[in-house]
Order: sequence, then C-alpha cells, then structure tokens
Amino acid sequence: STHCISSAASDVYKRQDKVKEELAELQQEVDSGDKARQEEELGDLMFACVNLARHLSIDPERALAKTNNKFKRRFESMDAELDLKNNLSLDTESLEQAWNNAKKAEKNS
Repeated sequence: STHCISSAASDVYKRQDKVKEELAELQQEVDSGDKARQEEELGDLMFACVNLARHLSIDPERALAKTNNKFKRRFESMDAELDLKNNLSLDTESLEQAWNNAKKAEKNS
C-alpha cells in the first residue's frame, strides 16, 4: 500500500535532508582544515537547524535555552560528584561516567 505523507511532514523531511546535507558539507571542510570554510558551513548548518525548528513549530531560541539549562544541570551534577575544581587530573573515563550518571539521574527524576 502507498503511504500518504502530509505536506507538513514532507516539508519537515525536506528540512531534515537539508540539515544532513549541511552536516556533510561541514564534515568535508573539517577534513580539509579550512577554518573559514568550516565557519561558513557551520553557519549554514545552524541556519538549516533553525529552519527545521520553524517547520516543527518549535522556537529555536527556547529549544537552545532549554538545552543550555540541561547541560548546566548535568555539569553541576558532575561537579558535585567529582569536585571538579579541586580534582583537575581526572581521566576522560571518570568524566564520561559522571556525565552518564547525571544523564541517568535526570531521566529518572
């Protein structure tokens, strides 16, 4: 059977494809080492993400603010667990474990 995709969903899929395209272009410039082109492609990627948000009826500034707050809470949880200010020689594994603990605690609350 043929699936009928709404035009709204179709628009979202097009915007998702554009995000993927811009991400691939950024990766090419990361591989090339050209900082000016990386900056340009990152800007294009960010614009594509904002456009996707608009098509999802999501306020991109609000979404970013919520994500910033989430990462701040997680970092504060890591700091409480590891005392980061007084423990500067932590290995990546310890930091990653504390980050994952913070994520789990947030999901379970």
